[in-house]
Amino acid sequence: GVPVVSTDVGDAAEIVGEGGCIAAADPEAFAVAMAGLLASPEREAIAQAARERIVERYAVERIADRFVQRYEDLLAARA
Repeated sequence: GVPVVSTDVGDAAEIVGEGGCIAAADPEAFAVAMAGLLASPEREAIAQAARERIVERYAVERIADRFVQRYEDLLAARA
């Protein structure tokens, strides 16, 4: 995993997590966040937590399970 700082566009906050999203119109805040992350002694722990969150939410098996559940819900609603 890699720690990430992103702008708050699209679904970035959901993917990156609230703490890693900066207002897109604020490049100064983005630079400060990047510098802070690079200087953080907890950078490795942040990266590991980010990787675990992504694997938990977006693994192929998880996404497939959500699709199957959604289809089953839709079929049940039609019955």
